[in-house]
Amino acid sequence: MTHMNDTLPFFAELDAKHRAGIGALVQSAIRFFADWAQHPEDEEEELDFGDAIGSDSVHIVDGLSLQQSVSILHSTMEVVEQAVITMNDAPEAKATLLVHALRYSRELGFFIADYFAAAAEQRGAWDARMETALVDAVVRGAKSEDIRSFGSALACDASTPVTVIVGTPRAEDHHERIILHLHQISADMGYRSLAAVQGPYLVGLMTVPADQLLDPHCPIYEIFSSDQIMLGPTARNLAEASRSAEEAFAALRVAQAMPNIPHIATADMFIPERAIAGDRRAIQRLFHDIITPLQESASDAIRDTLRLYLSVDGGVEEAARQLYVHPNTVRYRLKRVNDITGMDPLDSRMRFTLRIANVLGMLEDINESHSKSW
Repeated sequence: MTHMNDTLPFFAELDAKHRAGIGALVQSAIRFFADWAQHPEDEEEELDFGDAIGSDSVHIVDGLSLQQSVSILHSTMEVVEQAVITMNDAPEAKATLLVHALRYSRELGFFIADYFAAAAEQRGAWDARMETALVDAVVRGAKSEDIRSFGSALACDASTPVTVIVGTPRAEDHHERIILHLHQISADMGYRSLAAVQGPYLVGLMTVPADQLLDPHCPIYEIFSSDQIMLGPTARNLAEASRSAEEAFAALRVAQAMPNIPHIATADMFIPERAIAGDRRAIQRLFHDIITPLQESASDAIRDTLRLYLSVDGGVEEAARQLYVHPNTVRYRLKRVNDITGMDPLDSRMRFTLRIANVLGMLEDINESHSKSW
């Protein structure tokens, strides 16, 4: 113990209970060596460290690295070899004991390496199960504290933003290999990501920034098939990632029924379609981004102009004719809509979004006060 304290800096930093456990393990190993070395007839037999030292005792090295465990072994055998040299004056006996010590240290080293290899394999299997459980918790919208608990078990940074990505894995690859490949790609990019296969889908919890994920050449997509890939909105942290997953799946459902969709898309691209499908998140977004701002910041004239413009086929000119105003007045009012909501009524895609928001606003008004929209 004194030799380890003097030669191994990390040993002195361990708590007293851990040091005492290691000391007991070392003493068991030395006793086993002494007993074994006294019976030359057993030299050809395989050394059974599990029975001699005790399988439970070996768990003392849990919490140490393989390098630290080997350092303890090396320090112990240095003491044993020095004792052999000083305790026995007979050259032949001394040489025999040193040979025994070399074989013993070699086989004990292999035993420790095997233990760490088995522990690493078990840890890897446990991590894989925990990773699957974490992804499942995010997808099904489990409580934030449950998600945090799973994340903590996997040593995830609780404050890192997370983007959920949903697609289908390549059919020719085994699921475990796909997940390992995603881990490696993320690590090569400087990030840590988790994933699991959920039914036909591959779901990734990505810490890779969204702007990199939107790049069609992002190496992450090597593990996905040619089917649609959907990105949810970036969550502030892992505990809030369920919303990102919910929106990604909702968008994927409507996107699969639409033509000419980019291979890599975001859930925000399908807000109006999701609202039509009854997605509450999308409806909330339309109220938050469009309906409420117009109610609070737009005049009656602007709201009436937008409503009429969305309902006529003739565009600005027809809206101006029915309102008895100049077309430039209509354009000005529509520009104010763009300023307030970020939605340009003259853009066909944004006009469609505004039209869906208008319908929702009218239905809300009817339900609440039977008055007109906005």
